[in-house]
Amino acid sequence: MADDTVPDARTQTPRTLAQDLAELDLVFSQPNGKPLFENNIRQRDLYPLCRRLGLPWRRALHNMRHGHGSHLLERDVPSKVVQERLGHKDAAFTLRTYAHVLRGMQVQAVRAVSAMLKASNASATPCNSLQLLCNSF
Repeated sequence: MADDTVPDARTQTPRTLAQDLAELDLVFSQPNGKPLFENNIRQRDLYPLCRRLGLPWRRALHNMRHGHGSHLLERDVPSKVVQERLGHKDAAFTLRTYAHVLRGMQVQAVRAVSAMLKASNASATPCNSLQLLCNSF
């Protein structure tokens, strides 16, 4: 957000300030309509909530971000999309960082292929199974 898009309360009337804040079209804001600041959210809202729930609070934002990336990959969102959402330099970094998620996805892949082969023909020969796999791509 450019510096000139945030209203300066010292030089504007309350009506103009309210109009300017409305034009920012913020998803989340303070009760007075002004933008939220990360440090305030962390200190005032997130950390106390984590402490109350018995969750680790020192790395709460990082853990939420990492959980978001893991969840996306588990839901078969392309790694390039996950990389862009998390702001990683490239998809290779994302894949290295989330390798633990990908290991679990191997099990899903084996189960999917197994189910496909079983559904095609319970008495299929190895050659028929190979043909089915090749034709499925």
